[in-house]
Amino acid sequence: MVKARHASIPVTASSGNVFADIGLPGPEEELTKAQLASHIRHVIRRQRLTQCGAASGRR
Repeated sequence: MVKARHASIPVTASSGNVFADIGLPGPEEELTKAQLASHIRHVIRRQRLTQCGAASGRR
């Protein structure tokens, strides 16, 4: 049986940009860089490239 939790944890809604939420300078640029890195990672995985293959442009 699972015990009910009585302690409440404060939750703050995200703005949609974690970098802005934590107060980093230039949050829009940081978010764009993170999104670009994620997209590159997905392309590399989808094409089943190794790290060396991705760096050299070979498939």
